Amino acid sequence: SLALVQRLHTCGHLVSTSWTGPSARGEARRNCSGASIDSPLVVGCADGTKHFAVARIAEWLKGELGVNIERSRTWHFDDRSNNIAEFGASGFNARQVSCKTRDMSVLGLCGATPSEISDALGVSQCPPEQGAQAIVPSAVRRVQPWGVWSRLY
Repeated sequence: SLALVQRLHTCGHLVSTSWTGPSARGEARRNCSGASIDSPLVVGCADGTKHFAVARIAEWLKGELGVNIERSRTWHFDDRSNNIAEFGASGFNARQVSCKTRDMSVLGLCGATPSEISDALGVSQCPPEQGAQAIVPSAVRRVQPWGVWSRLY
């Protein structure tokens, strides 16, 4: 959405303002393992397939802009544990956020807290006592596009 793009611009320069991914033209959430990605703004990846989109974003940055970002210097932040778990063998870093503000299922309610945004290496999930243990199919729970983002540098 235009409002989100404008908000992201306040944090720095976006290399693209075009949305890409399965839901770029309307709700069409699906597996992103073979999705065509031509922007770092990706929307509509089914839960558990976002690591494919992150890899494609890195490939796009290298091919389009000549920017090579190693997997070990790439982070993905998400409020769902099943999205974070898939990063385990990918070589990317991933952190589950919104651990203290959960709806007692899989969703974070208010986004990340500043302390959750970290460049610590590896894959990190919320402690089980903070409600992150349940996995609900994406058809039941929808993650808003502004609640899922990746950091590459």
